Amino acid sequence: MNNRTATETKACKGCREMTAGVWCETCTKQPIHKGFSRKQLRLAFDSVCDATNWKMPILASFLGMTEGKRKRIEAAVEFFAGSPVTVSVKGDRFVVEGPGYYACIGA
Repeated sequence: MNNRTATETKACKGCREMTAGVWCETCTKQPIHKGFSRKQLRLAFDSVCDATNWKMPILASFLGMTEGKRKRIEAAVEFFAGSPVTVSVKGDRFVVEGPGYYACIGA
């Protein structure tokens, strides 16, 4: 018998809603877009999207960025917002910019 709760085993509902920060094994490990899991994509998207409205344009900056982090962010924004992003270097920062969900659907 495993130790997972009912929330963790119900078709990943806990993961989509992030109830109490619980991720099921499927969403933690199974790649769903460009080799990344739902958890990896969600965490990457949360690091660049507008915290008050995720559908707004993407604008974030980081002091350091690996190639892996850049690919994860690009895949996450494409997956959740349907939006392309650009990563540019401005001074000592990496800037991530994109039109966001509203612009991509024509709203």
